[in-house]
Amino acid sequence: MSDNAGYAWCVGTSETFRHYLFDCPTIRDLCVELDCEDMMWKEEESFLEVIVSWKSVDDKTRQRGAVLLLYIWGRRNDKIFNAKEPCQSPEKWVAPPDDFVKINCDAALHVEGWTGMGDVARDAHGQVKFAASRRVRSHWEPLIAEGKAMLMVVRLAKRYGYKKVIMESDSLALVSRLSKALVHAAELGSILLDLF
Repeated sequence: MSDNAGYAWCVGTSETFRHYLFDCPTIRDLCVELDCEDMMWKEEESFLEVIVSWKSVDDKTRQRGAVLLLYIWGRRNDKIFNAKEPCQSPEKWVAPPDDFVKINCDAALHVEGWTGMGDVARDAHGQVKFAASRRVRSHWEPLIAEGKAMLMVVRLAKRYGYKKVIMESDSLALVSRLSKALVHAAELGSILLDLF
């Protein structure tokens, strides 16, 4: 597979095709969470038998499993060939100060032309104050989608009367532009102006 004896999730484990895609405990947990256990490699099977057995799995499960395997393989290749470390989320949510509400927002793009946006607001004790999601038919660029998700946060915070708000987003480009008050690019500029 590679000269790299290390493995992204299982420290100290040699990388093998079977371990990376099927036997790793992290991968097994993901398969259980996504309800794809029927696609796992059983001890007595050959790889060809695994692939053939997928014919008996329903279409939705097979699609979820295939996307999961493709994603895992892509992360492996990014690490090995492009020296990209998998993106690490903070291990623990950090509470805002007592009189603030922290709102996390995100957007997801789908190939069918849909954009999903979601927000969750929590107080200093971790209590959810509000949560929202929205699905929109669009062909937005990722930065525009993230901006729209943040605009949704601002509007909801105003609606619920929150004045001291900390917003979090995984879009570094959007956060950077907001922190520097950079407004340009026609569509993004109008979204950012709405945020100020």
